[in-house]
Amino acid sequence: MISPPAGPAHLFSGVGDVGGFRHTDLNKATQMYDNPTFVTTPALDYAELAPHTIVRVGNPAGGWTQHFGISTDGGDTWTPSRSEPSGVTGPGVDDQAVAISADGRRIVWSPAGAPAGWSDDHGATWTASEGLPAGVSVRSDRVNPAKFYAYGSGVFYLSTDGGKSFKATAASGLPTAGNVRFKAVPGQEGGIFRSDDAGRTGIRINDDRHQYAWTGNTISGDPRIYGRVYFGPNGRGVMYGDPK
Repeated sequence: MISPPAGPAHLFSGVGDVGGFRHTDLNKATQMYDNPTFVTTPALDYAELAPHTIVRVGNPAGGWTQHFGISTDGGDTWTPSRSEPSGVTGPGVDDQAVAISADGRRIVWSPAGAPAGWSDDHGATWTASEGLPAGVSVRSDRVNPAKFYAYGSGVFYLSTDGGKSFKATAASGLPTAGNVRFKAVPGQEGGIFRSDDAGRTGIRINDDRHQYAWTGNTISGDPRIYGRVYFGPNGRGVMYGDPK
């Protein structure tokens, strides 16, 4: 799920079996994404400084073959990619398989079946990113359009040339397996934050009677509504919570 800082929709969801939705009203049903149509949409991203530009990747359905789609009007309309990296067999392994630069001009995609690659023409052409193994998670800096980040097997990577090349950083002690996620902080270049006490200073937002299935699938905060968080519990649609 993603929640852009501007535009008609506070939430875009990626859903198994029915592709996903643009939510302009959280209390009303809406139409699923099309052009292209995906049966499953594991990953989406938006350009932080141009949030009307949104990308999504998924498993094609309904006669479509493309795994990538882009919108430049806040999700009103979508356009499939004109090409894909050679060898692509799927959208990628997790909800961090695709990233778009802060200004919306550069895309980095880490698909299944092919090395991670970059595009600066909305997916018309793709070039392999140097220095990255296959299957890594990718994220963009939310201020600097030239910076991208990647993570895989305990190694954290940095790109300062818009995803053309990546170098492993000196970060150590990172998990080598498991459900690892990361995100750059909006408004502060290079901001990657963590908890040094395993989250013991956090505030619990569920209770023993409300476990919400598996909340480790995907989670996103709303940058326009203080304290609001959306999460996908894998089988119960999209849930959200506000502080009281």
